[in-house]
Amino acid sequence: MSYIGVALELGRLSPDQMRVLAEVAETYGEGDIRLTVWQNPIIPFIKNEDIEAACALIEVAGMHVSASAFAAGVVACTGKWGCKLAAAYTKQDALALTRHLEAHFTLDRPINIHLTGCNNSCAQHYIGDIGLMGAAAPSGGEGYQIVIGGGSDLDQGLARPLVGAVAAEDINAILEHVVGEYLKRRDPGASFLEFARSLSDADLQTLLPQPLQAAA
Repeated sequence: MSYIGVALELGRLSPDQMRVLAEVAETYGEGDIRLTVWQNPIIPFIKNEDIEAACALIEVAGMHVSASAFAAGVVACTGKWGCKLAAAYTKQDALALTRHLEAHFTLDRPINIHLTGCNNSCAQHYIGDIGLMGAAAPSGGEGYQIVIGGGSDLDQGLARPLVGAVAAEDINAILEHVVGEYLKRRDPGASFLEFARSLSDADLQTLLPQPLQAAA
């Protein structure tokens, strides 16, 4: 017996896709669907010989059973699109950020990126490898405060401030620079969390593009 993990785009499902998941669970499993904190469903109790057919149904419906190291680790709250408390469009920004980083890097270790729209932190930005919290940018538009180095379970710890607030349209370039510095400077095979926690508070600023280092 096996299970199938369905990799959604930031937890979003259409009604038709929900029906497909129910069909897969009823046809190939035991009618059981479980939800994860990563905003993805899991369908357990699938016979190994049925995995290929079940995955094919899922893929035809526009869903996926695998994801890049960036897409697998990104979480976003509903954001300004559906919450009056949010200061940023988290899901749209998260999707754009994921696509941007996928275009520039291939990771051997996933990086968990959490985007939350306000300080209620429904997406728990403070325990992400990289966390972004919606805040007014210096220009008065939408923006984010960025923290890094948070973790849970055996890696539990609160993320530390990196920079904020910055305009939402600048986060792709900022985090491209941060991830690039991680891959360039880390010990071989080190995770992003291990790398971030090896840096002092002052050294964290060296991950930023040079103009932001002076302002941080």
